[in-house]
Amino acid sequence: MASAKYQGTAWAIGHVTIDRIVAPNRPIREQFGGSAFYVALAWASLGWRAGIVTRMAAVDAARLAEVLAPKGVQLVNHPSGSTTAFENRYEDEALAKRTQRVAGIADPFEVAHVEALDGEVFHLGPLTAEELPTEVLRAVIAKPARVSFDAQGDLRRVEDERVVAASMKDVAARLSGVTALKVDDAEASVLVGIDDPSEAARALAAHGVEEVLVTFADRGALVCFEDRIAPVSPVPPAEHVDATGCGDTFVASYAFARGEGVRVPDAAAFAASAASLKLEGYGPLTADADRVRANLVRVRPGVGSAPA
Repeated sequence: MASAKYQGTAWAIGHVTIDRIVAPNRPIREQFGGSAFYVALAWASLGWRAGIVTRMAAVDAARLAEVLAPKGVQLVNHPSGSTTAFENRYEDEALAKRTQRVAGIADPFEVAHVEALDGEVFHLGPLTAEELPTEVLRAVIAKPARVSFDAQGDLRRVEDERVVAASMKDVAARLSGVTALKVDDAEASVLVGIDDPSEAARALAAHGVEEVLVTFADRGALVCFEDRIAPVSPVPPAEHVDATGCGDTFVASYAFARGEGVRVPDAAAFAASAASLKLEGYGPLTADADRVRANLVRVRPGVGSAPA
């Protein structure tokens, strides 16, 4: 059911991938993935009208459109000679540690691919440092909309089919004006050279970011806003099935709650609950906002957490 408060289109921008998931004591799976895919499907499940802007081979885009159509998610594909493809190999039963191999990379985005987009919320989810040039990112941030940005991709590049560490170029130019920045604790430290996550979050906010989300995998998160730090307790899942896309689900659900007018700490708690539900199954989040809220109340009775 579409949200009564939100009437616009929320766009997730980034390469949609073909993912191969390898985990202990589980069958090998192949599925669509990438930040834009998980974010847009989470938004649709929660009740927003969502769209994806991506670059991939036309044959793969046709298959993706068939997956998205029943969910009501619009697809805008700017054809590429290849599609980004990842193998995610998890090392432990809790799915907290993984290595990646890259079998293909799609072409980077251009300003022309985003300048005509109209929406109230945008998510930028590059998977590698080359995918989203700064001029493209700035063109989105300049729009009169809320913009979330997952910086993970800016800290990765591909060498010999392997994902290796990279440094973010033009940090201030890429972060200034972002509404909500999502990083994990290691990424936050790399970006600003500060080990303490709270102080790293404050340093990131000083680049002109309104709200900084720092995640700690299964240990929860923190959010920095208005020079305040609020801890975000984890919501234990019923079982650990597929961790791919949990961070994307977290930032998507946070953006959803904030877009619906929920205050920052409660929006972060709502996001933790959504990420927990996503962890319990393969693929994107399928729970609606009521289910996410109920899951949070299950572990924290009385919490005021989610959009009505």
